[in-house]
Amino acid sequence: MGRGPRPSTAGGGRRTVISQAEPNDVVLVHDIHPTSVAAVPEVLRTLTACGYHFATVSHLRATM
Repeated sequence: MGRGPRPSTAGGGRRTVISQAEPNDVVLVHDIHPTSVAAVPEVLRTLTACGYHFATVSHLRATM
């Protein structure tokens, strides 16, 4: 995504990812940032409800 400044709160991260998600985007989440980790469950629930599907980088690499 990389379309703007990094949010410093879980709420900011959720809003940014959800509002800017587009088909075939890759969302990189580092587990060293507690706010990113906290945002993941809602992001996954919301985008799944919108019809998005998710895969790990390992899965993507294995299917190339």
